[in-house]
Amino acid sequence: MLKLFQYSKGYRYNNDSLLLFDFLSKNNLKGNILDIGCGCGILGLLIKQRFPNSNVYLLDIQEQNIKLSYKNAKENKLEIQGICEDFLNYKSDIKFDFLISNPPFYKKNTQKSQDLHLCISRYQEFMPLEKMFAKINTLIKPNGSFFMCYEASFLDEICAYLKQFKLKLVSLQCVHTNAQTNARLVLMHIKKNSKSPCSIMPTLFMYKNDVLNPKISEIYENTGTISYDV
Repeated sequence: MLKLFQYSKGYRYNNDSLLLFDFLSKNNLKGNILDIGCGCGILGLLIKQRFPNSNVYLLDIQEQNIKLSYKNAKENKLEIQGICEDFLNYKSDIKFDFLISNPPFYKKNTQKSQDLHLCISRYQEFMPLEKMFAKINTLIKPNGSFFMCYEASFLDEICAYLKQFKLKLVSLQCVHTNAQTNARLVLMHIKKNSKSPCSIMPTLFMYKNDVLNPKISEIYENTGTISYDV
């Protein structure tokens, strides 16, 4: 069980991070791994716990998030490296085997919170897609992987940027609230220098007849997190 402290006010992780971890953990992660926009550290810490021989780096523009990630790492006796920096300006001598992110994707015209911590974690303008993929392309190893989740309505835009930066979508899974709704989220495995066809994985439905889908319950149980307010 991963114990996570979260701020009682401001951005708090949601189920998207748990779904993304379930999606990416089907792969054997190793080497140098960068969690972009780590928040409280949930994704990077879950990875370090599941793949203990990996070298996990947690990056966030907000110092309070890096401090919280270190606190959570200490609580769970996990060794990570925190980096407090704007990802779009980040330079590294390390080329990463895996990059992961649950980036902000709320649109500009969405009514914003007055909480800056919340805004940076939620709104697309703080991590524009084109700039994000351009930076990823400079940090990823040849044949390296990037795992992300994003609002499903942006899939066409994402695919256009992937082509621009010679990155390849190799696996895709759509998440729907229920069988009567359009996809709300896409989980993506993206690789550099890949010629593999894109594998479309079975669709995830969060609810069936207004009851949480047993498959989703299984994902939550297998992920194993518990949070506390600070």
